[in-house]
Amino acid sequence: MAGFVFGAALRVCEPLVCSPLPQAGEGSTPPASGEAFVLLDDATAPAAQAASRLYTGLIREDVLPAGSDIAQLDTVLADGWRQGWHATLFAPYEFGGALVDAPVHTGNEMPFHNGALRLLWFRNLRRLDAAAVTAWLQSKADPKPAGLMEVASDTSREVFDDAIARIHQWIEAGDTYQVNYTQRLHFDAFGDPVALYAALRAAQPVPYGVLASLPDGATVLSLSPELFVRHDGQGHLLTRPMKGTAPRSGDAVRDAQAAAALAADAKNRAENVMIVDLLRNDLGRIAQPGSVAVPERFAVQPFGAVLQMTSTVTATARSGTRFGALMAALFPCGSITGAPKRRTMEIIAELEGAPRGLYTGAIGWIDAPTDESTAGPFALSVAIRTLVLAPLADTGLRAGEMGVGGGIVHDSVAAEEFDECGWKARFLTRHDPGLTLFETMRVQDGECLYLARHLARIGASAHTFGFAFDADAARTAVAAQVAQLGAGTWRLRMSVDKCGALAFASGAVAPMPAGPVRIDIAPEPLPAADPLRRHKTSARAVFDAGWQAAERAGGFDRLFFNTRGELLEGGRSSVFVRIDGRWLTPPLSADILPGVMRAVVLDEGGATLGAPGEAVTEAVITRAMLARAEAIVLVNALRGAMAATPSQKA
Repeated sequence: MAGFVFGAALRVCEPLVCSPLPQAGEGSTPPASGEAFVLLDDATAPAAQAASRLYTGLIREDVLPAGSDIAQLDTVLADGWRQGWHATLFAPYEFGGALVDAPVHTGNEMPFHNGALRLLWFRNLRRLDAAAVTAWLQSKADPKPAGLMEVASDTSREVFDDAIARIHQWIEAGDTYQVNYTQRLHFDAFGDPVALYAALRAAQPVPYGVLASLPDGATVLSLSPELFVRHDGQGHLLTRPMKGTAPRSGDAVRDAQAAAALAADAKNRAENVMIVDLLRNDLGRIAQPGSVAVPERFAVQPFGAVLQMTSTVTATARSGTRFGALMAALFPCGSITGAPKRRTMEIIAELEGAPRGLYTGAIGWIDAPTDESTAGPFALSVAIRTLVLAPLADTGLRAGEMGVGGGIVHDSVAAEEFDECGWKARFLTRHDPGLTLFETMRVQDGECLYLARHLARIGASAHTFGFAFDADAARTAVAAQVAQLGAGTWRLRMSVDKCGALAFASGAVAPMPAGPVRIDIAPEPLPAADPLRRHKTSARAVFDAGWQAAERAGGFDRLFFNTRGELLEGGRSSVFVRIDGRWLTPPLSADILPGVMRAVVLDEGGATLGAPGEAVTEAVITRAMLARAEAIVLVNALRGAMAATPSQKA
């Protein structure tokens, strides 16, 4: 399947040396600080074909608010093309409200929620083959873990079922034939968006992938398999609406059987026919009489975790049809509204209480025409399977959202439709961020100390990262490990991966030397915010290097401060200090590990620190405060409480 490339019809664009930036007019903004780029990525093309497009050297962004006269789009496009620039387009679903004269929701909670269409103009365009895309992603991506936290839908099962029932009522009343009903997944993204995109792309290669770093700091990661519309610059239009979905099993024989069943399924074929008819009608508004055709129906192809059914609709545009007129006739794509379009968009606005944003809108490239009176070559995808990330926040996270949904017809079953949303989101929810969770526990003469606290902590982290974790199974597995260890003092490490698989390692615990342990201070501060520090993960290289360096120097641990000069924790311990007669420990709000032994001390008070009756509280601790501490105690679940003294270099 061809992706964003349209074969030989494309012009070959050489990198340009741009003249000085123009004055930004109304609705236009010069580039902000930071590097903006757009990668339009066909990961399904033959390896040697330069099927992907990389846009760099941002020159300007033109913004058309929702409700703008569509003729303005042709005006700003013509202006950029006259200067030799290269255009990429991001059109949210809500931009189509005025085009269809249908209500939509807008807001400012996330990028693209305001409904404005955005044109990004670039100085440079490179065509990349598969190896070049891979090399570019590798050169840009940070190798540290990247993934999602707290993935949650904005739609409960009860609300979903009620919506399906209401859609059935509208269908029975003759208001609509099919409604594309959607929900939003909200999450926080950590790590590098480029690394996240590369991992998602590897799991779900698609012809219409997009990785875009926008001038406002937002990021778009799209793994869309669906073409909205393509134009060869000679009047020939092609759309490929996608309706009909089935899960893949990973077994080639079973998947082939599922594909055949999907292609023959009456319900999915009916959904597909409805949308094909809608697209034929939309194309007919701007097509030469008799030119609309359906050369292929009910083709089934695999994309990541799902099988998708598509049909192909073609047409020849009337002479003199410009890009704006094509958008006005076709946008938003009928496959993500339902039929009839206007009334169904009214129903969508009633059912969905929040903006869709870029989800179910369009993304793609638009090349200059040979004649300004007509449209040039372009290709736009339907922005499904699309993540939008807000700019990086002070928390070290990016707020994100992704929509997921499907076409609802009269014989749709709510439970089946709900499950289908899960299949479609599986490429996201099954993403492995490249880390494991672990607990290091003390086993003393056949008893695992603080086991309930360890299981609660790793369970909470598993929930945050979307890892499978069965606390009862873990408790049983720990008991089996403990039984094998027998008498004595042992270290037992339990780790869990994304799929919930447990692994164990154990070893004898050597006694500590008498007297206080020595500590030193890390020479470089850590970032003020790092959400991964809140969890005990395998991505702790800086902490492991710290305590290992301290150990080589004859100490036990190294303490870390952040860039605000606040004490955090040790490489393998939590820290308590006594200042002016009060025991203090850094707060969890500093993005530190909620240590098991730390929690024990806070619950039980100073007795654990050798100071019965003395209270222990959380507080910010500065370098100056640490320097005048009356006492320092390190704690961890393996060693308990250890009096500490700074080394001479600390």
